[in-house]
Amino acid sequence: MPFFSIISPVFNTAPYLENFLDSVLSQSFSDFELILVDDGSTDGSREICARRQKDDLRVRVFSQKNAGAGPARNAGISLAKGTYILFFDSDDWIEPDSLKTLHRELTNSPVDLLIYGSREFRYNEREILVGSFDCPPIVKDLSTKEACRASFCDLLFSSAINVPWNKVFRRDLICENGIIFPDTRRAQDAFFNMEYYRHIHTLRTIPALLYCYRSNTQTKVWKKFPRDLYLIDVKYDAYLVDRVKEFDIKEGQGKEKIDALFYHSIFRTIGFYKNPFWKLSNKEKIAYAEEILSHPYNQQRAKDTPALDAHTQRIRELILSKDGKGALRYFEKEARRSALYDWYVKTLRPLLKKNS
Repeated sequence: MPFFSIISPVFNTAPYLENFLDSVLSQSFSDFELILVDDGSTDGSREICARRQKDDLRVRVFSQKNAGAGPARNAGISLAKGTYILFFDSDDWIEPDSLKTLHRELTNSPVDLLIYGSREFRYNEREILVGSFDCPPIVKDLSTKEACRASFCDLLFSSAINVPWNKVFRRDLICENGIIFPDTRRAQDAFFNMEYYRHIHTLRTIPALLYCYRSNTQTKVWKKFPRDLYLIDVKYDAYLVDRVKEFDIKEGQGKEKIDALFYHSIFRTIGFYKNPFWKLSNKEKIAYAEEILSHPYNQQRAKDTPALDAHTQRIRELILSKDGKGALRYFEKEARRSALYDWYVKTLRPLLKKNS
């Protein structure tokens, strides 16, 4: 039984795949299996994976019809044999001693969930690196179920919870509780991580920056999001509300942040009317905003949830009035006044891939 099972969905990442594989297979710690789940690639990625499988007995390749990253990771879980599971993306890479560091941490003091740091690398539309920044997790060392639940909001809003690639999971905990990535087009990671979080009793973070994340360009971001993205926001917010109740998070900063996140998510998602790939007419833009505002869940949530500042109060008013045209005007006003539009675009990954 290997110590780690590394599960990586592969879908048309040929330009980056060799670099990713080199970073994993050259690790100073070698007791792992690398499960590559080809998700219907058409760019030669499958052939790269097959060649690496022939060259290295630690590599296992499984191919499936294109179904998305969530089902690909579920397939990897069903094949995994390791004590711990890591989920890496096949267009990213890891530092040379990453696995050695994680093995040492878990051998010295095992935990249900180990969270480590990462570096984000941003590229422009021509794939030229334009910047990078470090993402160390907030410091936590929790030894009881109650302590983990009390720290849920701290970790959520520090962007430590939602992505899968900065964590080590116990395989037995996943399997015993039937935890899977849901079949949603976005935010599968967040739902999986939060479902896993329900079952943990111990958690530790370490500052080591072990994972290197390749951020999507703005064009790739626009292309990724469907017009019904707001339905995922509805599901995500409902799940958070349930966790607040289950974890007995009372009135306070954590709950207030989750309530504020509901309004900010509405505002952000309405802003997708600017997506150039949707090519919406003015009438369609208004209808899109009204569809979001009028959704029964959003209506009830706004009725039940107070807004604590002028911005969220205005969004609440727009929801309750179902005023799509007013929502577009307000978004444009805020974009001009404080460049919120640019801010949201630049932080889509933290808000959706980490939030998603």
